[in-house]
Amino acid sequence: MAFRTTQIKIRNQTGVRLQYIKAEVHGMWTPGLLPVPDFAPGQTRWFRSENNSPFAGTEGRVWYKVGDGPELFIHWNNPAVGLAFYEQSAPPGYGIYFTGGQGNDAEAEYTLIPSSRVEVRGFSPSRHGFAFENSWPEMHITTIDLPDPLPGLPVGNAAWGLCGGMSFASRDYFEANLWASEASTNPSGEGDPLFDYIVDRLLQSLNSGDVGDFVKFSDPAYPDTDDMFLGDGRNWTMAHRAWPGIRDVIDSGHPCPIGIVTGDWSDPTKIGHQVCAYAYQLSGNELTLWVYDPNSPSDDDITMVLDISRTDQKLIDVHTNIKTLGPITCFFTQAYEKRNPVQGRPPPPRVGCSSGPLSSPTREPQRLDVFWVGPDGGIGSHWWHGIPGENWGDHKPFAVALPGSVGGTRVTAVARDPNRLDVFWVAPDGAVWSHWWHGVPGENWGDHKPFAIAPPDSAYPDSQVAAVSRDR
Repeated sequence: MAFRTTQIKIRNQTGVRLQYIKAEVHGMWTPGLLPVPDFAPGQTRWFRSENNSPFAGTEGRVWYKVGDGPELFIHWNNPAVGLAFYEQSAPPGYGIYFTGGQGNDAEAEYTLIPSSRVEVRGFSPSRHGFAFENSWPEMHITTIDLPDPLPGLPVGNAAWGLCGGMSFASRDYFEANLWASEASTNPSGEGDPLFDYIVDRLLQSLNSGDVGDFVKFSDPAYPDTDDMFLGDGRNWTMAHRAWPGIRDVIDSGHPCPIGIVTGDWSDPTKIGHQVCAYAYQLSGNELTLWVYDPNSPSDDDITMVLDISRTDQKLIDVHTNIKTLGPITCFFTQAYEKRNPVQGRPPPPRVGCSSGPLSSPTREPQRLDVFWVGPDGGIGSHWWHGIPGENWGDHKPFAVALPGSVGGTRVTAVARDPNRLDVFWVAPDGAVWSHWWHGVPGENWGDHKPFAIAPPDSAYPDSQVAAVSRDR
C-alpha cells in the first residue's frame, strides 16, 4: 500500500481538445492510472502518482496542449513530511483552478475554463441593489420584547452597518424577479417596513456558521498560508474553497452573498463587510469577481481581483474598489435562505420581441425535439416519440443549459443523424457555445457540460447561430 498518493482529475470545460505532451514523476504512476493521451471537450479524466519507496513522497508534472495553442501545465508535490504543494498555468484565453488536494492520499480536481466573463443573467447592482448607501446614524436596529411590565430592550447599532442585510436583500429581489426599492434615501429606523426587512436579512446573514467564519478568519493567530498544525490558511480558503463555491452559485444562475474579512476580532464593528458576487472571469490564475457593494450604491463596476496561483507564500493581495475599512484578508461564501422582499419594483416591460423562436429539428418521422430560451436565459427542451408511453405528456421538459447561458432569445438545433443532436447559441459576452446529445449510454445531455466554440465578442449577443449538417 502506497504511503503517499496524489490523484489529479482534470475537467475540460472548454470547446477544444487537450492533447498530451509529456509528463514527469518522482515516485511512480499508479498502475492503470497513467496520464491520459487526450481530453475531449467537456470530458473529465484522471491519473495518479504514488511513492515507490518506504516513507517517501510523490511529485509530478504534466503538460497538455490546449487546442492548437500553448500548453496547460500542472505540478504537484505531496512530500513524506509537510503539506502538499501545487502550481499550475493555463494559456491565454483560459483559466485554471482546483479544489481538494489535501491529505496523504490527495485528490486534486482541476477545472479548465474559457477566460470569458460569466455573469448571472439579468442581475446588476443598479437594479437589484439599493440606491442608498450603507451609512446609518447611531440608533438601535430592533427591540427585544420583555415580560410585562418591563419595557422592550433596544439592541444593536445601525451605525455599525447593515451591509449583510442589504447584500442578502439584493438576491431576494432577484429571486422574486423584482428590482430593489426605488427609495434613494435611507429608511428612518425601526418601524419602517424597509428598515425592518433589511434588519431581518442582516440577522440571517449573521447566522452562527457565518459569524464563526468571520471570527475564525479574523483571528490574528490564524495563518495566511497553509500550516501543518493550524490547517488551511486564508489563501487556501479564498482560492480553493470560496472561489469554486462562488462559481458554482453563479453558474446555477444566482448571485452569491459573500463575507469579507478586513480586520481582526479585537473590534467586532470593523471585522469585515458583506457583498454579493454576480459575475466572474478567470484568466490564467487571475480571478476577477464583480460584486454589489452596499457601500457603493448603483455602481456596476465594483470588483475584486486576485492571483490564485499560489497559496504557500505571502497573503494573497486582493485588489479592489470595494469601500472597506481595511485591506481584504479573506472572503467566504455565506449561507443564504430565500425571503420575500418588501417594496420591490417589477422590471420595466421588454421592448421588442418577448420570446425567441423555437428550434425544432426532425431526426426521423416519428420523433420531434423542441428547444427554447427561457426568461432566465437557460435553454429548455422537450421531446416526442410516436409510440405509446413516449408522448409529450408522458414526461417533462428539462434543462439543456443553465440560466444565464444565452445572451438573447435564439437557439439553433441540428440533427446530424437520428441519434445525434447539436445545439448552438450566443452567450451574453458574445461567445458561441454548444451542447450535444448522442443516443448511447453515457452520452446524454447530463453526462457532460456545454462548451465554448468561439471566444467572447465573436457574435452579437442576440444573434442566431447558423449551423448545417453536411453529411445528410
